Amino acid sequence: LSKIAPTYLIDQMSTDVKGMKSYKKIANVVNKEVEYDALRELYLDRLNSLKSKIPFKTEQKTAHYMVVHKGKIIVTNSWGAIHQAIDDFGFKSLPAVIEDKSRIYISPEHINSIDSDFIFVSYTSSSNESKDTPAKKLDKIVPGWKNILKSYKNSNFIPIDRELYTTPTFRSLHVILDDLEKRWIKN
Repeated sequence: LSKIAPTYLIDQMSTDVKGMKSYKKIANVVNKEVEYDALRELYLDRLNSLKSKIPFKTEQKTAHYMVVHKGKIIVTNSWGAIHQAIDDFGFKSLPAVIEDKSRIYISPEHINSIDSDFIFVSYTSSSNESKDTPAKKLDKIVPGWKNILKSYKNSNFIPIDRELYTTPTFRSLHVILDDLEKRWIKN
């Protein structure tokens, strides 16, 4: 296969593919670095424009991405576009999120250890889940969690559609910017 087409395998669980790193590597393999760089510049221009309009300094806030699945709370630091956006906005990471691991599991009684200014928590619309699904899942395993997490109390517990937010593409990054602009900029 490599004689007729470049072959590049992506280890999805590796921190080496955090954010858009895999997309950049694919662009290099297929000689599309110029196109990649143009798309990246367009995205960063838009992100910086949004950052200049929001009523808080992202560098002074913490944020992370969380999945509630089969009774487990999973915090990740390398899941596609959402992590690229978190990093590019300049949010601080939590001490509980270990940089050299792509994910950590948090037991329900330690949910306060992952409290953050912003928590992006996913649902899967292709599985008929909705924006309410993550909260319902947490209700089952952590009764009273809404009284514990400041992100929830401050309306910064943000349900996101996993397919739209985690795919490592510039399209996903623009969907994230569209949604955050609606949330953070009051017209």
